[in-house]
Amino acid sequence: MDPTIVRIVVLSGLWLVWTFVLIAILLSFVFCAQTVRRRFNTTQLLGPARNNDDLDPIGCKAKYGPVYSVPRTLFERTIVLNDASGIEHFYAQTPTVYRLTTATRRWTGNIVGEGLTWVDGAQHEAYRKVLTPLFGANAIESHAPTFSAMAKKVHLVWEQALVSRPRGMVVEISHWMNSVVLDSLGLAGFGYDFNSLAGEYCPTTAAFYVLRAPVTTLSDKIFRFGPRTWFWPLLRHWPGHRNRILREFQAVVKAMVDVVFLKQVPMTDLPKQSFIDSLMKTLAEDQLRLSPSEVATQVNTWLFSGFETTAASLTWVLIELAKHPRIQERLKKELRQLDEAEVARQPYLHAVVYESLRLHPPIGMTTRVAIRDDVIPLSGIVMTKAGDSVNSIKIAKGTHVRVPIRPVNTSKELWGPGAGAFDPERWWNLSTQDEPAPSGQKIKHLAFGDGSRACIGSGLALAMIKVVVFTLVRRYTFALPRGPQTPVEAVGEPVARPQVKVRGGSGGTAVMMVVRKCEFVDEPATSVL
Repeated sequence: MDPTIVRIVVLSGLWLVWTFVLIAILLSFVFCAQTVRRRFNTTQLLGPARNNDDLDPIGCKAKYGPVYSVPRTLFERTIVLNDASGIEHFYAQTPTVYRLTTATRRWTGNIVGEGLTWVDGAQHEAYRKVLTPLFGANAIESHAPTFSAMAKKVHLVWEQALVSRPRGMVVEISHWMNSVVLDSLGLAGFGYDFNSLAGEYCPTTAAFYVLRAPVTTLSDKIFRFGPRTWFWPLLRHWPGHRNRILREFQAVVKAMVDVVFLKQVPMTDLPKQSFIDSLMKTLAEDQLRLSPSEVATQVNTWLFSGFETTAASLTWVLIELAKHPRIQERLKKELRQLDEAEVARQPYLHAVVYESLRLHPPIGMTTRVAIRDDVIPLSGIVMTKAGDSVNSIKIAKGTHVRVPIRPVNTSKELWGPGAGAFDPERWWNLSTQDEPAPSGQKIKHLAFGDGSRACIGSGLALAMIKVVVFTLVRRYTFALPRGPQTPVEAVGEPVARPQVKVRGGSGGTAVMMVVRKCEFVDEPATSVL
């Protein structure tokens, strides 16, 4: 080979190597500069060391105070807020100061798409303006008959099964609540019956089981932890089992939306009062245009944001009633005196549901990243790492800040000495989720978040839970096979599902529940289907 050509090839290779080296050095310099800036412009708080595996938020709060920091990356730490004033400021400054983290957006974009839960800033405000009327009082009222019909389907199945089981039967309660919520969302969303109550295979249910299944293989680890890495775009189409099921679900939703757009189904032929019907009418009235993929993303958001969170919350309500027979009996008596139209504003039902949500919020934490420097005011004094006492903390741009919702919702400092107990009495006089916290409390309910990114479908979820509880609790008695003291723990993320705790603390089992027919007799189940 010509020595000149060899020389050119070698020099070109060296030039490419040095170019990559220089880029790496430059990026490293920028990263180090940003890290140093964040460190010097963020209050250095007490917190566990990097090699400490015990990051339990309750234990950390007891040891380090209401505001502390936990390790995030090799050089970064996340600020954790358990202080009432700090939490109020944090949510009030979302999204002006605090926005979704990169990892959250990658994960949400891969699972749901670039919908309401993915966008931020001005785009989020625009999406929310369009979607808010679709979750208003009138929309919720229009969906109530669907929720009722699905709950009565469960009643029909149970009633027939109990004919030969007069002493009661044992059911896996999570399965039934998953099915009733999924079928309700399908029909209320776009007139599609997943028919999961009939036991048919459903790609949506399969997708959710895949999301919360244990991580065991390399493919599982890529699926679960890939979005947290910078090279995620190269892995998002990884041909793993979980990705295949997720894509199958997304294909089902896309097919539904394509029927509306590609075949140009007239608006008069869309399922009346459904989410997609209301969305199309809103877009037409406001002369807004969304592509088929954008509409599919909103449908994905409707299902993914509503299904598992509502199903888990509904399951927890029944668990708490099973663990507190006296409260269950009181609720049962009050529900028997109600007409279905009165369910939404029944005070004690509202109290029971709200108290269960306080103890078992569907999402356990809120984590955001600061897009500019900020100062967070605090209710009291906290100690810094240097031993100083401060009543506010400095937050530098790029710092992650977290509110641990479950510990906050059960904090004795914020909710009083009975914070960890199931006590609906604290809410009994409230009738809507928009009212403030009970008298004497220092913070309001955070089960649906707060601020501009609070759950847009909270009213819809509450309505569904109340209708299902009304339909089932007035007809059946719920009990845990091992009695009221059966230990049930929250497992998984981002949505914590209930599991019966086993001895030794390793793992758990599904929540089996004894269901018995009440002596109370009302209209036959077949008359409402």
